[in-house]
Amino acid sequence: MLSRGAAGVGEVCGEFYQVGPQNMKGFPMSSGNRIHWLAVTLSLAACGLASTVAHGEMLRWKFKQGETMNYVMDRAIDGKIDLSGSQIEFTSAMTFDTSWKIKSVGSDGAAEVEQTVDRVQMKMDSPLGGGLDYDSKKPGSGQGQIWEMMGPMFEALVGQTFSLKVTPTGKVSDIKMPEKVTEQLAKQGGPGGRRGGFGFGGGMLTESSIKEMIERSFVPLPEKDIAPDVTWSQSFSNAMRGAGVTKSAITYSAGEKESKDGHKIQKISAKTELTFEPEENSQVDVEISEQEGMATIYFDVDAGRTLKVEGKQKQVMEISAPNREITQEVTEKVTVRQGKSPEPKSDDTK
Repeated sequence: MLSRGAAGVGEVCGEFYQVGPQNMKGFPMSSGNRIHWLAVTLSLAACGLASTVAHGEMLRWKFKQGETMNYVMDRAIDGKIDLSGSQIEFTSAMTFDTSWKIKSVGSDGAAEVEQTVDRVQMKMDSPLGGGLDYDSKKPGSGQGQIWEMMGPMFEALVGQTFSLKVTPTGKVSDIKMPEKVTEQLAKQGGPGGRRGGFGFGGGMLTESSIKEMIERSFVPLPEKDIAPDVTWSQSFSNAMRGAGVTKSAITYSAGEKESKDGHKIQKISAKTELTFEPEENSQVDVEISEQEGMATIYFDVDAGRTLKVEGKQKQVMEISAPNREITQEVTEKVTVRQGKSPEPKSDDTK
């Protein structure tokens, strides 16, 4: 589930890092060298590039009834906030272990899938909330001010199963939220609440951001055969209460093809562009002044699934409101891989 994975992992949902109500009152909390080429060189280069990308091959997810796949997503966030001249820096590292069980597969290849959050780990350091070192497999590890704010959402997620449908091209639909998660979201202030675990780019988890993560865990694939000039896209929107809507547009393209353990691995590039649309009569002005978002997806053509993802997203937001100016810079690195996280040491589980 939580692998915004596989599609543009590292994208920022556009929510804001929660620095505390005492500092954020009135704000939504919640992402030349000129080179001359000879004509013959261009021709040779073009031929060389074309030979590295599969031609006439169709990429598809391949599901098998009863099969279970395990994925780990690691996320590292470095953030800096300027609150009208006051500097605040924060860091966090999160790991989500999930399992995907294929319940059934239709004649068209579409599958009913259950995604379970098996384990959550998080380390965080902030001058406003102190530190946090949490592992859902280590009883009593969640403590402190940050845990008081975020702990209930994490605890509500662990062990919960999300059901959904997904087609061979990675199109996700019919996502059903576990009752325990829905209830906790309501407690934290409704679907647009700002208390809970972190969504992408440091924003708070909401029903919308959770569903977005689930959709992104399945990399979308093009309807047509891949080729160097073939691109395809995906987009998401996240409402920020009292401010407006952040939109992310992801453009995918096929890269080089590799081989691993006898399997064909297709590299897919994903580039993200963020835009912000203000709410009518909003007293909060938000501008995305700088951004850079790229990810590389390694798709196992033969097995029909994501092998791993490596991504990085950076964004700088300029936020203005009555009597308050904020500059927020967030850099997020995300990796997704098959498998499970190492078990905690025996003396750490006590």
